[in-house]
Amino acid sequence: MRESNKIRTEKDAKRLDLELSADAALIADAVEDLKGIDLLVLNVRGLASFTDFLVICNGSSDRHVKALVDGIKVKLRAANVTPLHTEGYEEGAWVLIDFVDCLVNVFTHETRRFYQLERVWRDAPVLLGERAELPPEGQAVEEPATEPEGIPTGSSGA
Repeated sequence: MRESNKIRTEKDAKRLDLELSADAALIADAVEDLKGIDLLVLNVRGLASFTDFLVICNGSSDRHVKALVDGIKVKLRAANVTPLHTEGYEEGAWVLIDFVDCLVNVFTHETRRFYQLERVWRDAPVLLGERAELPPEGQAVEEPATEPEGIPTGSSGA
C-alpha cells in the first residue's frame, strides 16, 4: 500500500503505533465517536482474497447498531468512499458493510457472541482493539433472540 493511502489517526497513535488504511482509520474513528463497543480491527491480508481489513464492533441495541452503520457511512461518504453493499440493516442484529478493502461487521452483543467471528479469524493479526472473550471451543452458545434474515431460527412459526 502506498504511503499516501495510509493515515495515522490521533486516537490510534495514542494507543498503538500502527498505521491503518485511510478507510479503516475513518471507520474506527466513526465507531469510537458513536460509542461503539469492543472495536476490533483485524489485518486479513494473506488470509482472505476479498478484503484487507475486517472491522468488528457491537452496538448496545439494534438501534445503536443502525446508528453506528449510519455514522460509518456518513463519515466515509464525506471522504468520497461509498460501500459496495450493505446487508442486514433492516434487522439490525448483524449489519455487514462492504467497502471492498474493509469489511465492517456491526453486531448486537448476543449476535456477535453467537457467530464468533473472532474465532473464525483467529489467525489474523489484531491492529486495533482486543479480541472479545469467547466461550471455550465446542461450548454451545444460545441463539440470539433476533437472527439476520434468511437464517433459520429452528422454529417453524406455525
